[in-house]
Amino acid sequence: MLCVIDMQSCFDTAFCPSTIASVQKLMRKARQKNEHICIVEYMDDDEVWMGGETLSQVMDELDGYQNWGRCGKWTDGGGDEIVEYMGLNNLLNDNIDACGVNWQFCVYRTLQQLREKLPNKIRVFEKACNGPAYGNWNYYLRTYRKLGIIVNRNHVNE
Repeated sequence: MLCVIDMQSCFDTAFCPSTIASVQKLMRKARQKNEHICIVEYMDDDEVWMGGETLSQVMDELDGYQNWGRCGKWTDGGGDEIVEYMGLNNLLNDNIDACGVNWQFCVYRTLQQLREKLPNKIRVFEKACNGPAYGNWNYYLRTYRKLGIIVNRNHVNE
């Protein structure tokens, strides 16, 4: 399963052209393998999508593809919501690939919470993530690895 995390218009970092291109490549690879794609977005209690929908450049990659869905979350991580989503969609045994923004907040908290709840193989793709310039990627790289999360530092097609 590919988790595309918070590529919403409320996050300036989501608009980075290289991040969008890398997310799109991951989505195309998932489609080629008929893997499930989960679009993770903030939502409020009334299920109104907070901060806007996922960017159209990302959503356009889903045109004509049936094996995808949206998972709303109420916190930076949303681990409980994603595990419930996975259970409802018979995905609890799937490995998890992740991308999106912001790598030191939402992406990190999501993967941290999923690691606490699931034994699945989890990978994060550095080139398909983005975050504010003040973040220290090397710190989070070590932290991801300490959690047993595989960090792919290469381009998406490698």
